[in-house]
Amino acid sequence: MKTKRSDLSTATATTETATATTTTTTVTRACVSPTESSVEKLKKTSIIVNANTNSPFCCPTDCAYNMTEGGNITSPLFPNNYPDGVRCVWILEAPVNHTVKLDLEEFHLEKDKKCFYDYMEFFDGDTEEHHLIRERMCGRHDPQPLESTGQKLMVVFKSDKSENYKGFRAVWETKRMSKKIE
Repeated sequence: MKTKRSDLSTATATTETATATTTTTTVTRACVSPTESSVEKLKKTSIIVNANTNSPFCCPTDCAYNMTEGGNITSPLFPNNYPDGVRCVWILEAPVNHTVKLDLEEFHLEKDKKCFYDYMEFFDGDTEEHHLIRERMCGRHDPQPLESTGQKLMVVFKSDKSENYKGFRAVWETKRMSKKIE
């Protein structure tokens, strides 16, 4: 068994048998129960992903990510359809005197007039009490950029119990503020 560590806090183990090679990846993520809505109440959980099927045995409820370096974020199981009944939260944090720039590159969720069933929300800060950067998004959208006014951007993805689609893929980076905050 080989174990390697990458910058994504991922450990990969490969086991060879006479019939097949199975690769599993353990990703440490934080999960919250359905009654816990704040990131402060997170519990550590590991998720096992079978690299042969790209199918995770995921948290039974919500998941949250706190990221401090730019990169990619995707809906669960992307590019395959996202699962039922998921609520994921990403808190993207930039260094002091920087903002968070998020580019939605692919976006396909269930569509309804009020974006009640499956949707994404973007908050200008690290809690849902902060200002929404734009209205809830659902359905299909062309690539589009979003930017926080401060150091943090919170992204919320929610799916209901039916009609699952491909989901979303976004790339984020930090951007130096034109005016320093003292």
